[in-house]
Amino acid sequence: MEFHKLKIPSVKTETPRTITQVIRILICCTSFQTKEDVQKITSLFGLIPEVISWTVDLEDCDKVLIVMRWEDMTASFVKLKLQGCDFLIREMSEL
Repeated sequence: MEFHKLKIPSVKTETPRTITQVIRILICCTSFQTKEDVQKITSLFGLIPEVISWTVDLEDCDKVLIVMRWEDMTASFVKLKLQGCDFLIREMSEL
């Protein structure tokens, strides 16, 4: 399984301090079938800065999509974006 890592936004502050953000993991069954389907979402996820990394297992019977995202981005937002690309998606769990 290949993970697609995206640029993680950096935070600059005038005074040194620790900034903590919570990362959530979204696990979904999808209607992806081919590498071309995965390529379509590659450009989509590249436009969403809250997505940290993601992967699709095309060999799994459920074509599982795993998305690591910042907490402030809702799972509904990810699902809505993918459904807008004509993919079916059903959330399995959220950690």
